[in-house]
Amino acid sequence: MKEPRRFVTILCLAAVAAISACRRRAEPPAKPAVAVVAREIARRAVRSDLTLTGTIEPDRSARLAAQVDGEIIALEVREGDAVRSGQVLVRIDPSRLAAALEEARADRLAAQAELEDARRVLERDRALFERQGIGKERLEKSETEVRRLDAAEARARARISGLEAQLADTEVKAPFDGYILERSVELGDVVKNGTPLLAVASRTLHALVPVSEIALGRLAEGHEVRLRPDAGTNADGCEGLIKRIRPQIDPATRTADVEVVPGPGTCNVRWLPGMLVRATFTLAKRHNVLAVPAEAVGIRPDGSRTVFVVEGDIARQRKVTAGLEGGGWVELTGGVQEGDKIVLQGFEKLKDGVAVTLSGKGPNPPKSGGATKKPGGLG
Repeated sequence: MKEPRRFVTILCLAAVAAISACRRRAEPPAKPAVAVVAREIARRAVRSDLTLTGTIEPDRSARLAAQVDGEIIALEVREGDAVRSGQVLVRIDPSRLAAALEEARADRLAAQAELEDARRVLERDRALFERQGIGKERLEKSETEVRRLDAAEARARARISGLEAQLADTEVKAPFDGYILERSVELGDVVKNGTPLLAVASRTLHALVPVSEIALGRLAEGHEVRLRPDAGTNADGCEGLIKRIRPQIDPATRTADVEVVPGPGTCNVRWLPGMLVRATFTLAKRHNVLAVPAEAVGIRPDGSRTVFVVEGDIARQRKVTAGLEGGGWVELTGGVQEGDKIVLQGFEKLKDGVAVTLSGKGPNPPKSGGATKKPGGLG
C-alpha cells in the first residue's frame, strides 16, 4: 500500500513543479525604468513677446521741386550730404525774372505818377464844382480816372510782389536740418515749374510697425520695444520706445501703424530709411512665478495641460493650470509646487506610474524673451 501512495505523491509533486514552471514562463519580465531628464521647478520671470517687421522712416521728409522755369546754375549737394535749415541747395537762373521785376517796378512808378496827376486834377475839379465852375459830369469823369489809375497802380504793385516771390524761388532752400536723400537733376539742366529736384530727410528716424488690432490694446505710448535689423547682421540692435500709435485701422489688414523711436545712446546700428526692422513688443510680464520650459508641458485633446513629475523613482502625470506663456516658458498657476521635479526629456515613453531613472543634467533652459512658442505635446 505504501508504494502506490509514494507514486501518487511523486506524481503530484511533479505536477505542481510543472505548473509553477509554466506560470513563471507566462509572467512577463519587469519593464526597465525609463531614463529621463528632470529639473526642479523654480520661480522666475516670464514675459510674452510679439515680434513684428516694420520699416525705418525719417521723422520728416520733403521732396523739393522747381517753382520757376530756368537753367540750374548752382547745385553743390549730393546724396548723403548734410544740410541745414535755410541752406541754399539749388539756384535757378534768375536773369529773366530780374529783368521782368525791373520792368514791373518802372511800370509802377509810371502808374504812380499818372495817379498823382489825376488826384491833383480831381482836387481842382472839386473846387471848381463847388463854385459851380464845372458841371457834375466833368467831376465824375475825374473821379473815374483816379479810380482807374489807382487800380492800375495796385496791379503794378501786385505784379512786383509776384515777381519778387518768383525771384526768391530761384533759390531752393532746405526746409529743415537733415541730409540729401535723392538728387534728380544735374548742373545745367533746364527745368520747368514742378520739376523734381531733391529729396531731403531728417536725421531723426523712427520705425513704423503695423500691429494687429488684437494686440493694440496691450500697448501704450512709452512702452519699451527691442529693435533689431531684419537683415542678417551681427548688430545687437537697441532699445526703443513707442512714440505714437496712429489712430486708424487699415480695413484690409486690420492693423494700425505704431511709431517706435530708438532710445538715445543705446544703439549700435546705423539705421537708414527703408531698412526693414524687427520690433519685439512685450505684451505682458510676470515676476517671481513658477514656470517650466514650454517643451515640458503637454496639451491634451480637450485643451488641458499636463506635466510629468518625478516622485521617488515613479513618473506621475499631473494636470496643471497654465498662466502666461512666452520666451519658451510657461507659467504654472496650479497642479505643481515649488521644488517638484518636472520631466524635461524622455517623456515621450512615459505613462502615469512608470518607473524612471534620472540621467544627465538636461538641456539648458530657454532664455527669457523671444516670440511665444506653442508647447510640445505629451502622451
